[in-house]
Amino acid sequence: MFHDIPVGGHGANIDHLVVGPGGVFTINTKNLSRSIVVNPRTLTHNGYRTGYLPKASNEARRVSTLLSAAIGRPVEVRGLLAILADEWTVKEQPTDVFVGGPRGAKHWMLRQPAVLRAHEVLDLARAASKPATWTV
Repeated sequence: MFHDIPVGGHGANIDHLVVGPGGVFTINTKNLSRSIVVNPRTLTHNGYRTGYLPKASNEARRVSTLLSAAIGRPVEVRGLLAILADEWTVKEQPTDVFVGGPRGAKHWMLRQPAVLRAHEVLDLARAASKPATWTV
């Protein structure tokens, strides 16, 4: 697990990156009050549409591109939104980003089937630990 990874030169960062047998995951975290409503293409906070889903999806794609370039082969990366909120309504999960509370996100990742072998996890973790991987 890697935390607060600076990406590029414009102040962007990845909150958390997890590399394990179940795959590679970017986790965007939020601490929000009141209500969250999750739909396949939108996430609202207190009735207002947010940009959290597209941001989480874009982060996963960007990390996929950078890690793929670093190790010389395609790397699939899945995005997660781990949101601490008072009230939840999940009408339907988005197809490209998992949305849940912190514990729900953790348990979702742990339930993923193994897609990476031990040496692949080590190769990806090694690449992720190098600052040069994240400069654009």
